[in-house]
Amino acid sequence: MEAEESNEDQKEEAVKLFKDVHYYLIGTISDDAVEMLEEGGAQEENYLMNRVTHVITEEDDNPDISEAQDIFDLPVVTPKWIKMSLLCGALLPTKPFTPESTSLFSKVVACCTQVSATDRGTLWAMITFNGGRCVSNFNKDCTHLIAGKPSGIKYKCALYHEDKIQTVTPDWVRDCIESKRYLEEKKYHPRYLLTKEDLERREREKQEEEAAKEVDEEESKGEVKKQTPKVQYKVKVPWAEELTPMPDLPPEELPVTMANPTSDTATPPKAPSSTSTPKESESPKKKDKKHKKKKKKKKHKKNKEKEKKEKKKKGRDSGHSTPRSDVSSINETGSEKGSAASRSMLRNITNNSDFIPFSSGSGKRRISQVLNSISGRVPKNSKNSGLHFGVIPSIPTIQYYGHDPSSNLKPEQCLLGCIFLIIEYPQLVSPDFIVTWTKVIQQHGGMVDDCYSDRITHILCDTQRTEVFQLARKDGKRCITASWLNDCLADKMMKPPWRALHFPPPCFPLNLPICKDYVIAVTGFEGTERNDVKTMIEMIGAVYTGYLSRGNTLLVSRRIEGFKCEKAQEWRIPMVNVRWLSDIILGKYDAFQNLKAERYQTYDGEDPFKIEYDIPLPLMAPWTSPLKISSTTKRSFMAQLSSKRKAENMSPGSAKRAKKSLSIEEEVWDTPTQVLEPHKIPKVMFTGIDAQFIPDLSKKLEKLGGRVVNDIQKCTHLVTTRVIRTVKFLCGVCSCRFIISPMWIEESYKSRWFLDETNFKLHDPETEAMFSFKLDESIQLAKQKKLFRNMFFYMTASVQPPFHMLREIVHSAGGTLLEKRPPLNDIKRVQLGAQKHSFIIISCDQDMPQCRELFRSNIDVHNVEFILTSVLRQHVDFNSFKYNPA
Repeated sequence: MEAEESNEDQKEEAVKLFKDVHYYLIGTISDDAVEMLEEGGAQEENYLMNRVTHVITEEDDNPDISEAQDIFDLPVVTPKWIKMSLLCGALLPTKPFTPESTSLFSKVVACCTQVSATDRGTLWAMITFNGGRCVSNFNKDCTHLIAGKPSGIKYKCALYHEDKIQTVTPDWVRDCIESKRYLEEKKYHPRYLLTKEDLERREREKQEEEAAKEVDEEESKGEVKKQTPKVQYKVKVPWAEELTPMPDLPPEELPVTMANPTSDTATPPKAPSSTSTPKESESPKKKDKKHKKKKKKKKHKKNKEKEKKEKKKKGRDSGHSTPRSDVSSINETGSEKGSAASRSMLRNITNNSDFIPFSSGSGKRRISQVLNSISGRVPKNSKNSGLHFGVIPSIPTIQYYGHDPSSNLKPEQCLLGCIFLIIEYPQLVSPDFIVTWTKVIQQHGGMVDDCYSDRITHILCDTQRTEVFQLARKDGKRCITASWLNDCLADKMMKPPWRALHFPPPCFPLNLPICKDYVIAVTGFEGTERNDVKTMIEMIGAVYTGYLSRGNTLLVSRRIEGFKCEKAQEWRIPMVNVRWLSDIILGKYDAFQNLKAERYQTYDGEDPFKIEYDIPLPLMAPWTSPLKISSTTKRSFMAQLSSKRKAENMSPGSAKRAKKSLSIEEEVWDTPTQVLEPHKIPKVMFTGIDAQFIPDLSKKLEKLGGRVVNDIQKCTHLVTTRVIRTVKFLCGVCSCRFIISPMWIEESYKSRWFLDETNFKLHDPETEAMFSFKLDESIQLAKQKKLFRNMFFYMTASVQPPFHMLREIVHSAGGTLLEKRPPLNDIKRVQLGAQKHSFIIISCDQDMPQCRELFRSNIDVHNVEFILTSVLRQHVDFNSFKYNPA
């Protein structure tokens, strides 16, 4: 019964949790997330409006996201916010759950080991809140292992995969959050921790050294005192866990960091078998005799050790290796020499040196392996193909291709077989540039298509923010920038991207918080190289200066020479090569902490912009397969090229005849088919249409004789695909003659004249039913009378959409939006007079405290839906959107 009651209480708490949440979905989310919201009492809104409290989406580049953030100032979160809020039993802040992956730990997948349950919960909260993810199972998806101690299976496994997994202490998480930047992980490795065993071992060694000094002093004075026998301690070696060999490889071929997958602990090395503690049954006299004998042996042993040290020193001075006799003496067991070897091993472990426990009869081969493992070299005469100490298995290099190497293409065929789709650039550059690019691509054997299809091979784009890019990436298309096209044409060869500027960035600029503090100067670069460096600086979000002053934080140099380099050294301004910028653009953010790394201080390369494929780059996956060209395609292109050259060499008369041979349809279509009167020319605006399709629609419209305008008051035809409450659409309802679908332009273009708009009127039954209006009727009502004629409005400070947008909507409906509120007495006079509804106050929940005096004076206050919904319906509703003063 108690369990059932607790479950009911949890359900009641879940229902209470989301009861005040009104959410709007962008795209689709999982059914589980929707179920959590519904069980929690949340209500879904079908459109962006003032009632919405949260916008939920799994996308990061949808245009509706910017509309929700910029116009309605709503928090946009991922479904993760729902789950985490349920786990925590409270509505969490929305900022850590935004779809953009710019949070501090956005690329961190962490797993904890050797930390307490309380600390694990704290680390989970800190990482999750800053955009990261914590998992309990240590697998290949993990990027970081957070270890409280340098021990355990997970720790050993992470050591073996140090190239893929960063191992840090919990302090790294805390320090990253405190400094608000991503810190270098190497400084936080658990191997630098001092465990309790380390401290005890150091204390014992110190005591042994002090005791040895006392014995030496007594012997030198000739005083013989009774000594208590030393007890042989079993020292626990923290790093001995790493010596457990894998079962399928011999011990001498295992890497030093190889982990034992079956055990989380390892037994320390045993003391030599001959060492034993004195028995309590022995008499004091016997003990004294034994002690004297041991003392003599010890003194004799010290003399021998001194001789050995002198021999070793001579061997090192002469450049020879240790003699075999010395090696065999180290390997002796059951004597004092064995214990000396054990102590030397423990000392090596303490100093973090790689070592191998020696076994009898190992010989020079084993010693050479140890020396090679320490120096990181491979034995020359090694016949075994397995792993060796100190030898990291080589990662197979991935080969990238442009065309198939066997194609043997000529320079003028460098783009043969490449079919391009150009997106984003039509909105960024002049149409003349796009025309030029198309011609150049065709001259080199390529093609340019107007829309996305399976035959597209290359997507020419500026960023990764469009839906077309996301689709192309899934389909394995080659996504590149105009910089790549320019460099390939300069080299007359279609090559895989080899510069950072060849990859479209996630956004422009990258919005890296740390880069806002960088003021970067440049030296040694000229012409296009200098322009490229300037673009890269702007791309990372830093400030570029054409000069060098003490205010600069960094100097990017082509070579170490010149006045700027001298001044940078004098003023202690860090200096790096252009590879530093390339690494940041490619996502290697550890470059911020490694300005003095060797890779950023090399200035003698032929191409300083060339990148290294030392990390997997997702956009390089399509380049692993070559683009194959058939012999038929080559022959066809060469035939077209030769005919084109013949046409260029024709006489003026023959060129004129060739022009006449063109089809009548093409010749007639060079000019518009209709001669329209000025007042009948369609003046078109677009809203709610993907930007990539607008240039094509605009060209077709202009060929037909229409025009694209930028002022909604001059617009006669508003082209859209759905009812969407943008400023353009709401103004269009009030002032445009037609609101139609893009099919009107497409079908008119096919027919070579403008078709009747009646057959292409916009119909959106779902949205019309939602807002209880009919679009066609609203447009007709707007033509008869201005909705807000002779009406004045005032809006409080926090109302969304902002003042300039709302003013445009009100103005298109015939009203006036005032910047300042009239005096209260003037408002009362209007409200009590015959024109009660000629002055309207618009406010919102945040500004309710400012409206108290209005409520006390019985003056009506409405929310923003009064304007937006009234414009859609072309009917003023004075009751539905009024605030209740209670």
